[in-house]
Amino acid sequence: HFFAFAATRFSFPEPTPNPLPMAGKGSGLPTWFLLWLVLSSVACLGDSMFVLLRPHSFPTGEYGKLFAAWNMYAEYDKRYADTQDPWVLCGTYFNLFEIALNFMVVAMAALRRPSTRVWALVVSSFTFYKTVLYFAMEYLEDFKHTRHCSYQDALLFWVLPVSLWLVFPLLGMIALGRQLSSTATASASSAGKPKRT
Repeated sequence: HFFAFAATRFSFPEPTPNPLPMAGKGSGLPTWFLLWLVLSSVACLGDSMFVLLRPHSFPTGEYGKLFAAWNMYAEYDKRYADTQDPWVLCGTYFNLFEIALNFMVVAMAALRRPSTRVWALVVSSFTFYKTVLYFAMEYLEDFKHTRHCSYQDALLFWVLPVSLWLVFPLLGMIALGRQLSSTATASASSAGKPKRT
């Protein structure tokens, strides 16, 4: 019920019925969603730079002060402190690809491209399932990187921050899916109406 309620609160404007799906004017992406794409990209870029610059981004490294927040996070999620962990590096390349998609969607929205909603759904789905995979990896590895945390610390400094990349993409997926479905239904109805002579 929460996500259904949230999707209505953070909904996308209803599209104008059009005989061609996604051929309406404008991107239809609201400010909150575009702002999320930008802020998410900034955070993911910082995350990627921290990983790629290790060990120079560690507290004792020459760039340690620039990555104080990531070093604090690494105290709770030891995966980030392990330079031999392959998943962090793989996730970093996912992040860079995600950043490119995010800014592509923002640019498409600014240019009012008709297919913006489709690409917004693609990037939201990509981000959501990437985060699901992140949590799944930790579960399958018996929480070896976070087991040292208390339940409170794990919730506050690991689960809640990472879950932002579940909640906002999921809200976007729900809202965009509803809107694309509405557009397709309106298009099918328009196509089925007899033409006036």
